[in-house]
Amino acid sequence: AAELLGFFRFSRAAVVADSYIGVFPGGAGGTLTHSSAEGGVLRDFGSCSTGLFSRLGSECEEQRLTVPRALEAAMAGFPSVAFASINSKADKGQIAAYRAIATEMLLPGSSLTGEDFFAMVNGVLRQHNRHENFVSYLVDGDRHGFLPYSVVYSVG
Repeated sequence: AAELLGFFRFSRAAVVADSYIGVFPGGAGGTLTHSSAEGGVLRDFGSCSTGLFSRLGSECEEQRLTVPRALEAAMAGFPSVAFASINSKADKGQIAAYRAIATEMLLPGSSLTGEDFFAMVNGVLRQHNRHENFVSYLVDGDRHGFLPYSVVYSVG
């Protein structure tokens, strides 16, 4: 977000993360600290060389970068921009991805429950909530993805 916000000129802006909070196996209980699994995925998928994380390049190359950490840096760097996150409390898409990564990398978490996921989400949100320009929306259920659907808006 920080790289894109730095690229555009705007008088007002908002960043909305839909159904991705960034909890990964190998992290420290939903904190923004090092997750070798997430750092490795970001690097191995080529994310470090896209320019999206150039302000955090060394963290990315060293597999220490997490998506929540990148969002934290953007919120701190752009205090006049509104940041929002919308997630289900037991998002089936994020839980399935977490389980698959845990299984593939032989890490604990292949049987992650909705309750465990929700606890990790709250750990990330507690840290994001320190920023005055952040708001989160937690929805009951396991839905993955909100913004493309009319449950979020109406056109009249």
